[in-house]
Amino acid sequence: LLALNVLQEYYGPAITRRAIYISFGCMIFFLVISQLHMAYIPSVVDTTHCAYSLLLSHTPRIIIASFVTYGLMQLFDAI
Repeated sequence: LLALNVLQEYYGPAITRRAIYISFGCMIFFLVISQLHMAYIPSVVDTTHCAYSLLLSHTPRIIIASFVTYGLMQLFDAI
């Protein structure tokens, strides 16, 4: 949020909106790719699937929480 406020002050709202859209796009891309990675059936010799499963299983919840937090912070910032 600090970076977005600095962007808005120095470069204007159009650049800030573009940065927000890019960050949301990256978050959605990461969510889709991580879930696609989880959908693959691991090989019998794969020893890292358990670690990836542990790390990526919480990704949707974290990204949804980030979206909600960002929305609430923008609401309070506008007030």
